[in-house]
Amino acid sequence: MSEDRVTLYADAFTPNSQGQGEAFSSSTKRGAIEFVDDFDWYNVASATGYLRFTYSGPLDLVALLLYNRLNDAYPRTLDPVVNCAPIAPATLLVVRDRGLARAGFDESLSGRYTLEISDTTCP
Repeated sequence: MSEDRVTLYADAFTPNSQGQGEAFSSSTKRGAIEFVDDFDWYNVASATGYLRFTYSGPLDLVALLLYNRLNDAYPRTLDPVVNCAPIAPATLLVVRDRGLARAGFDESLSGRYTLEISDTTCP
């Protein structure tokens, strides 16, 4: 019986060091959902305009929720096809694992996202 050989490799990636409630009112933020039950959150109370969400993985594993208040029972979920929505009247933005069941790195680049706030209207 011969020995099995396994080759391991790792792509360098620095997890999102933000997404812990900091204010997000303009420009771009990049992050990743690395683990099951992992989430990033941003204070968007002073943001105006439109939020665009870009997800780089082959599967749609990441959900984006806009809460109008902290205890909002029915947050708005961004449509995974359009991936754009007006921010107002949201105060809290949460990016999390869509199914709350699996992390993003089962597939190459999964879990990584970009958020952009701009004045350009959604399609």
